[in-house]
Amino acid sequence: MLAKFKISSRLMLMVVLSVLGIASVAGVGLSALKSSLLEDRKDKLQQLVLLAKQVLELDYQGSRAAGLSDAQALERSKQLLQSLRFGKDDYFYALDMDSVLVAHPNPKFQNKSMKDTSDANGVFFSRLQVDLVKSGGSGFVAFFPVPASATHFPRSPMSWGSSPMTGQSRAASIWTT
Repeated sequence: MLAKFKISSRLMLMVVLSVLGIASVAGVGLSALKSSLLEDRKDKLQQLVLLAKQVLELDYQGSRAAGLSDAQALERSKQLLQSLRFGKDDYFYALDMDSVLVAHPNPKFQNKSMKDTSDANGVFFSRLQVDLVKSGGSGFVAFFPVPASATHFPRSPMSWGSSPMTGQSRAASIWTT
């Protein structure tokens, strides 16, 4: 069948097929690399969230041992959470079970309901975080910041529940770029 074609056409076909093969292998490799990097990032975030949770639990226990009331210990823990940073621009925040930001480093977001706030794709991410915690789980909820642009990447906070401070569940997350 290839005998009908000129040698130059056959060589061109071989080059094109070779390039397609290399592109396919590169695509599979990049996809595997992306998955690996994402899993490494999630593992790092999970470890940071667990560390922050331990810090808050120890701070709460220390506050109670020092004679502070539950309200005072909770306020102290909120301030501690708001001050924690990691990476370049990453921070922790906490939602209550009604999707209200009870701890956020930016004061304009303090006590703001996020229940009806969606990302650039229309995903109500805070509802998903709270639902995850209400189901007794922990994990990641990916969303795109608003406004979305070519320079924005999906954010993937890890959520966990249960606060020793009040005996109530809380959705607490880390915001990462």
